[in-house]
Amino acid sequence: MRHALGQFQISNLEMTEYIAKSFMKTKQNLNGHKNYPTKPGIYAFTLADNSTLEDFGKAGQIIYIGIAKYSLSDRDFKQHFKSGKTGSSTLRRSIGAALKTKLKLKAIPRGGENDSKRFENYKFAEEQTLTDWMVSNLEIGYWTPDEPVSYQQLRDIEKDITLVLKPTLDLDNRTRRFNPLAEKLDELRNICRAEARKHNYGKPDGNR
Repeated sequence: MRHALGQFQISNLEMTEYIAKSFMKTKQNLNGHKNYPTKPGIYAFTLADNSTLEDFGKAGQIIYIGIAKYSLSDRDFKQHFKSGKTGSSTLRRSIGAALKTKLKLKAIPRGGENDSKRFENYKFAEEQTLTDWMVSNLEIGYWTPDEPVSYQQLRDIEKDITLVLKPTLDLDNRTRRFNPLAEKLDELRNICRAEARKHNYGKPDGNR
């Protein structure tokens, strides 16, 4: 497959290298980004200097790659870095699961009885604790296409670069079989789901 880059056609490998360089060039911690894009693109979360994520990464390692269908700023700043949004952020759920013991996090349902995924997509009682850790320990870089691309094209590019850069928290059905840590991450997330179910059954107001 070849991708369009401006007026040129380039190979998958060339495109992957180009995007990886963009990740490195643009990566900063949350507070360092002043003009974060408000258009579609692909982003990568990297562990900052002197940071580790238990068995899922060390300083400088990419732990997560994702796409923003509409706005990188909305996806990353208003969901991934937003307390209370763990129920709609795979990244937050995975980091929380990996750090559950270290940060003393308690998984709870993300919503009430009308939310069919309230256990599957749990959140944490200590949402701000998780956010504080992410702000202190993560850097985020991005790539935006020079010309408009379809959502499917973004997904295809995301898959290609995920296969090359191998983010440790990758659970995408298209690529997870290439992640040796996927099963361990699933186990940790299942522990959180089980805890969320117990919380709901034990407390009628588990949707708080």
